[in-house]
Amino acid sequence: MDSTVVPDGELVTIRYTSAGVDRELRIPRTAWTGLAAAVRAGAFDGLGEGWVRWAGGPSIGFASRSGGQVRFLHGDRCIREYRLPASIWKTVTAAVRGGPDFDLDRISLDTFQDEESRPDAGAGWRSLMEEFAPVDLKIDQPHSARMYDYYLGGKDNFPADREAAEDALAAFPSAVVMARENRAFMVRATSYLAAEVGVRQFLDIGTGIPTSPNLHEVAQAAAPDARVVYADNDPIVLAHARALLASTPQGRTAYLDADLRDPARILTAAELRNTLDLTRPVAVSLIAILHFVPDGDADPYAIVRLLVDALAPGSYLVLTHATGDFDPAALEMVAKYQKRGITAQARTRLEIARFFDGLELVEPGVQVVHRWRPDPTAPSELTDAEVSIYGALARKP
Repeated sequence: MDSTVVPDGELVTIRYTSAGVDRELRIPRTAWTGLAAAVRAGAFDGLGEGWVRWAGGPSIGFASRSGGQVRFLHGDRCIREYRLPASIWKTVTAAVRGGPDFDLDRISLDTFQDEESRPDAGAGWRSLMEEFAPVDLKIDQPHSARMYDYYLGGKDNFPADREAAEDALAAFPSAVVMARENRAFMVRATSYLAAEVGVRQFLDIGTGIPTSPNLHEVAQAAAPDARVVYADNDPIVLAHARALLASTPQGRTAYLDADLRDPARILTAAELRNTLDLTRPVAVSLIAILHFVPDGDADPYAIVRLLVDALAPGSYLVLTHATGDFDPAALEMVAKYQKRGITAQARTRLEIARFFDGLELVEPGVQVVHRWRPDPTAPSELTDAEVSIYGALARKP
């Protein structure tokens, strides 16, 4: 394979020949500069199937290697995917390490042949535009998933999200505790279902920005053959899910771009049907999502009934939901979300329990999440007012 990197205004062009076919890729100079800096910093040393995040100014960047290809995601408002044969990546990284001016001048890379120089390794870089429309992240507007990421100490948020999150925290300072305990509940509930009950299929609706451990990581740690479908319709989640949701070899994960408000679309989607067998038990997970479906916006109870009705006996419903039962400040936080254009509604314990009508609640029933089968090693001094989010799971008879 011969490879050449050519600066071209705001773009950098990588040209190479693979399996006798001339190929060319153009990527933004900002992406190239970020990649080159990450290579020199050793960020990609030992790159494998796990996704590695790399800095690109305000942009989002991830990279991973699988088989004969290296994949990249990059962008700020719009995320695109690129792919490069691993053998070309090898020469590119070697040349980058060789000099600081690599991304400024024309560089001819060494010619070489190796076992990856086979026809199917020559797919080259290709834009995600060939498969998907660019993803508009609307970074000038606050987004509930990115605000939640901020509460958890993540980095996948922007100034508008941080400003809105700080406004919410001013009303309800315990929002960080709520987010952390909600996450811990998801881990305990999923572990219980996979390890103790034997559930091997999961449908997680309202995924949010992936944060390790993700649901599939918890389920597959207990049962490597577990299958998980993630469903969300938020652009930021879609962009990250492509990068971060990697299954064990024995199991499987899939991502579905769909809205909770359209359960029929979720249940009939090819991504779900090709991954899960609805004639066998499935655990439907609705973690911290239903409080973003106000009564006037849709009928959340009808949505849940439609989902549960499609499940086989022995399936489970898992959900968490914010409440103002213990601290009026939690309701003030909801008002802050609404003021920012984010639909939200806190509900009482009785209202939340209605989601489980006709199902068999697993002990201890509907509880503030830190009281649901708590980890004995976790701190026990938290109050219900600090947590202010209920959680429960129930079995379909």
